[in-house]
Amino acid sequence: MRGTATITEDTGRRFAVELAGQYEGPGAGQEYLELPPEIVRVVIRISPRRVVGTAAG
Repeated sequence: MRGTATITEDTGRRFAVELAGQYEGPGAGQEYLELPPEIVRVVIRISPRRVVGTAAG
């Protein structure tokens, strides 16, 4: 995969909490909210320009 990546801070840890709730159930993201403020989480988003590969099916 080739593309452009953007890195942003997960302000308020919203993204981590949302993903935890979606995959592990309601309230699962509480552990992220309890992390010390000096632990910074980031979100990396990739905008693909080119994707190559084979499908193993």
